[in-house]
Amino acid sequence: MTAAEYRETLDSIGWSAREVARRLGVSAASAQRWRLGRAPVPAAIATWLRRIEDAVTRHPPPPAPE
Repeated sequence: MTAAEYRETLDSIGWSAREVARRLGVSAASAQRWRLGRAPVPAAIATWLRRIEDAVTRHPPPPAPE
């Protein structure tokens, strides 16, 4: 997963790099390095994020109540 793909995936699921860090228990700095392309996104994390994106795409949240 390239840095651009990482950013696009996070945008698609509505998460920030900080949110990814929180959910994975990694440092915010690590998630930011992935976002900026300063470090490669680990393969297991890339696979997990793609699965999350697929789930969100298939099952979007309901609309906000009025």
